[in-house]
Parts: sequence; C-alpha cells; structure tokens
Amino acid sequence: MTHIRFRLPSAAFPLRWLAIRLAAALAFGVAADWLMVRGMNLSVLVVLALVATLVAVFNPVRIGGQRLLLAVAGLAVSLAPLAVDANEVSVLLAMVGVGVFALALTGQPLRYWPLAGGRALLLPLAGPVRLLIDLLRVMRLATARRGSRTPRAGRLAGWLVPVLLLAVFLVLFNMVNPVLERWLGLLALIRVPDIERFMVWSALAVLVWPLVHLRVRRTAQAPARGAATGAVHPSGYFGTVPVLRALVLCNGLFALQTGMDVAYLWGGLALPPGVTYAAYAHRGAYALILTVLIAAAFILVAARPGGAVSQSRLVRTLVLLWIGQNLALTLSAILRLKIYIEVYQLTYWRIAAAVWFVLVIFGLLSVVVLVVRGKPLVWLVNRNAAAFAVAMLAGSLANLPALTAHYNITHSREVTGKGPALDVAYLVSLGPQAIPVIDEYLGRIELDLARPPADRNSYEHLVESRNRTAVWFPASMTDWRRWSLRDAHLARYLAGTREAKVLTR
Repeated sequence: MTHIRFRLPSAAFPLRWLAIRLAAALAFGVAADWLMVRGMNLSVLVVLALVATLVAVFNPVRIGGQRLLLAVAGLAVSLAPLAVDANEVSVLLAMVGVGVFALALTGQPLRYWPLAGGRALLLPLAGPVRLLIDLLRVMRLATARRGSRTPRAGRLAGWLVPVLLLAVFLVLFNMVNPVLERWLGLLALIRVPDIERFMVWSALAVLVWPLVHLRVRRTAQAPARGAATGAVHPSGYFGTVPVLRALVLCNGLFALQTGMDVAYLWGGLALPPGVTYAAYAHRGAYALILTVLIAAAFILVAARPGGAVSQSRLVRTLVLLWIGQNLALTLSAILRLKIYIEVYQLTYWRIAAAVWFVLVIFGLLSVVVLVVRGKPLVWLVNRNAAAFAVAMLAGSLANLPALTAHYNITHSREVTGKGPALDVAYLVSLGPQAIPVIDEYLGRIELDLARPPADRNSYEHLVESRNRTAVWFPASMTDWRRWSLRDAHLARYLAGTREAKVLTR
C-alpha cells in the first residue's frame, strides 16, 4: 500500500493551524479534568468519546464507505463496555479502540492488529516530543513565510512571543504572590485557576496532542519552501525586535515581583490587611522553579549563535539584567523553602528542592559566562550536566534518612523548646537508617528525667516502631542479595546495641 502524503503543518497559515489545535487540546484537558474530578466511571466513556471526536475533526479522513462504517462500529464496540463498568480491562480495551480508530480513519495500514493496538496505546506517551517537534516546524514555516506577510500581520507576529511570555509569568506570579493576586482581583484584570489545575489541563492536552494531530507515515517529501536551512530571520518570532520587547516587558514584571519580595519577604514591610506574612512566604516555592526554568529557556534561545544577543548590545544588557533578576527570584525561593522547612520540618522533596535551587543558580551563572564570554552552547550543556552528575553522586552517597531524622529531631519543639512538634509518623517512615538518630533522641529523653516526653503516646509509638524495626531488619540481611555497605554497618550497630536500646518506660 502506498503511504499517503500529509502536509505538516498547513503551509498556508501555520500559526492559525497551531493555535486552533492547541486550543482544542487545552479545552479537552479542561473538559476531561471536570468530567473525571468527581469519579471515573461513565466519565471515562465521555472523555474517550471526546478524544475520538477530536481525531475525526482535526485529522484528514482518508477512508470512506464500508471501511468508514467498520471503523465507527469498531469504536462503538470498544467503548460499549465502559457503559457497564469502567474497570481496568474495559478502559484498556476502549483506549486501544480509540487509537485503532484514529489509525484507521487516517488511512494507515492495519494489517497487523496487535502492532496497531500497541502503537495506539503508545501514542499519548509521545505527546511531549511530538508537540515540541510540531512547534519547531510551525515556527520554521511561519518564518519562511515572512516575505508574504502583510504589514499588519508582521507587526502582530512581532508581539506574539513577548505577550505570551508576559502572560505565562503573570499567571505564575499570581500563584506565588498573594498581594499581586489581590491587586489583580481588585482590578478585575485576570482570574486564573490554581496552578495544579492548570498543570493537569496542560498535561492532558500534551497527552492528547498525538491524536489531535496524527502524523501519517509517508514517503520522502520535499522540504517546505524556505525551511531548508532553518535559519531565523532577525525579524522572526525570536528575532531582535520580539526578543527586545519580551525582555522589556518581562524585566518590568520581574522587577515588580523582586521588589515585592525584597519589601515583604526580606525587609519586613507591613502587608496589606487580610494578607499574613505566612501566606506570603509559604506560597509558590515550587512554582518559582518553573518560572526560572521558562526564563532560562528563553534566555538560551535569545543567546544562541546568530541570535538576538549577538546582534544587539541593548539586548545583551537586558538579558544580563534578567539573569540577575532570576538569581534574586531564586534566592527568594530559597528563603521561602527555608520557611517551609522551619514550619513543616525537612522531607526528601525539600532536600531535592534545595539541591535543585543550587543547580539553578549554577546554571544561571553559567549563562552569564556564555553571554559575556561568547561560549558555545555545548560548553553550557556539558558544565551543567557535570554539576547535575555531581549532585546525583552526592545524593546517592549521603545517608538521607539519617540526615533528615537528625535535622527534624534537633530542630523540634521537644528538643529546642520552640519550632514545630516532632512528626513521629514521618520519622518512623524514614526506615531503619534513622534508628541511630532515634536512639540518640530516646537516650536524651531517658536521661532528662526532669523533662518527660510532652506527648506520651507519640513517645511510646516511636519506641515501639524503633524496636520492631530493630528486630526485622537484621533478619532481612540473611539474603546476600540484600546486602549493602550501609545496611551492613547498621546491622553491626544493632547487633551491639539492641539490648541496651530496647526502651520500655
């Protein structure tokens, strides 16, 4: 069978092609979230029916007559069990049915049904890569058409990237800054959903993208006009003028956020009525990570060889200013994380966030060297990859359960007389490696007879959990396949101290 040629994307109006499909994918994400947030039974049937509808609307129908009727009938049969019960088997069958329907509708060969079903199941997993590839192709085609744009279209295109960036950062800052959120609410300028919901919608949109735009296997095809070199014209979407506009707008917004952090978070300025210091400080440490990553990605695009940074000294200055503001934003995020830990104690995720912030600072400083010294992109990638490898190596060698337990105990209210109460349930969940630290804490309580445990039940639960773990852990070491140097050291510790540490008050 001869493969069908399918133009990707529409060479006539690539941005319109992309905008319509992205809007449809995001609308699907919102609808799917609303349908399944209260339960997953009949809602699964409706969601998969919506996916099949998107396939039929946004992909070319390459079959007709009897084959089209068979495809629709097969889809109906695969969805029917969901009306009876949405269990693992019926959901899997329906997902395969929708995927095979999509492949059949676009005229792709289905001679080997098992392979077609497997490919149908894997389609959503390719969403992130497919979307990135399609975005790059759209930008290339749109740039290739710049000579045929009307003056008005050219002016609008030059504002596309700056306005999108400003909107994204405004949404993110709205999530992390209750004062800014109040201002925007009073002005009725913007109303945004929770960042968690927005991320769910985006994830669903990415997963469904390979079905919104189903790429058909095709024979060799001549490249689109003007797309052979992939060069970006200075007046393109990431040319000097759009990048300059984006830097001016985003530097202004970042300056507002940085100034508010300096005033409220660092300087102790009185907050508006109804906004507490805790509410300001405890919001958005993780959302700020996403903010800095998006900013860093844009900076790298602007600083690529032949990009806007190399063509304009003003752009270079604004890029360096924005990097400085991102560094300040990262320091604010570190302070927010510090307050998290002081209020809610240390966890693995908070350790990971702290390490990530250090890597972000290293990456931003590396970008400064790249911009100032004109280093190649491979230099930046290699050094940041090395820093990440060092962080991973250090994390693999560190005894994180013991470190976490030691921090939480030594900074708890039971030990210092202030701060958060010790979370015994989380302390126990850290596992056997926390036993030596727990023993030190229990021994301190035993010696301090004048200050008995404030919470007798928590203390007894901790003693019981410690003793139970001390019994089963050495027994688990009898199999050589479970041996490790750290566990062997702990086993020797328990063998020498188990009787002395069995505490029963």
